[in-house]
Amino acid sequence: MTEAQHAQTAHFDLDPQHSFMMWNPAGALLSDAGKPFIIPIAGLIAGAVMMQVPKVATTGKLVLYFGAQSFMNIYMGWVMRTSVTVPKGTELPNGKLLEVDLTGCPAGFALTAMQQVISFVVFCIFFA
Repeated sequence: MTEAQHAQTAHFDLDPQHSFMMWNPAGALLSDAGKPFIIPIAGLIAGAVMMQVPKVATTGKLVLYFGAQSFMNIYMGWVMRTSVTVPKGTELPNGKLLEVDLTGCPAGFALTAMQQVISFVVFCIFFA
């Protein structure tokens, strides 16, 4: 392959350095742990600002609720993902011992129910 052909094929390869994502300011400013909080923070800020304008106050409450609900979703996902389900050292039915903690809880419906109940209580406390 000649140098010109190599340059042309390299130009069209699927390399993340050849995309607009290379200049992603959120990627440069935030760690992977902080990136999920961008949308909830934006929702909370936008909702708080909108609630100050009487014409869009009701919509602002919904945007604020969306931001709070997004935070709740991230938090509950973290709780369910990091909780130790079976500790290391537990003897399995086959006689082997677990070498690492088993974490996580498959709780789709429980997660949704807890989010809705907690967010409803918080919403009632702050807006009742």
